[in-house]
Amino acid sequence: MTLARRMPLSSMEHTPSSDLSCSRTLCYRIATELRGEELHWHVLAACDILQGTRVLLIEGVESGSPTRHSIQFGQFTHIAPPTGLLEGADTSPTQAGHFGWRYLDHSCDPNCVFEGRALIACRPIREGEKICFDYEVTEHTLSAPFRCACGACDGRMIRGHAHRAATPARAMGA
Repeated sequence: MTLARRMPLSSMEHTPSSDLSCSRTLCYRIATELRGEELHWHVLAACDILQGTRVLLIEGVESGSPTRHSIQFGQFTHIAPPTGLLEGADTSPTQAGHFGWRYLDHSCDPNCVFEGRALIACRPIREGEKICFDYEVTEHTLSAPFRCACGACDGRMIRGHAHRAATPARAMGA
């Protein structure tokens, strides 16, 4: 069994920053990280982001059920990238048909929250920091539950807010 190896953000491969500006509409980039033999994708801040800034807007295909890369925006509304999209095929936020938001990470101590389909910085975010939100706030039940490795918790299982009996108010944004 190969042990996962975490690389510092500074060693991640990323899209060229020469095309990126730190305007309110484009303040992120896509990066990869090699863990063992697996490549993992992340959304990183392309510049320092102020609290309250709209980081990105979630657009995609509506579905009535969750997928591995969907985000839930209502009882029966999940937004997903189009089917058949290859990993890494959409790594430039400036290209048409960009669905890089599918690489957003989970954190139990997130730096962003959703207001409708807009991802908003809930605290200042430093350039190069992973952009993340708490999956259990939006997702009723995840299609692919996992053990959390965000470092802000004790490695709890992330399943969706329907499975969080201890803190049901969290799913309501409290």
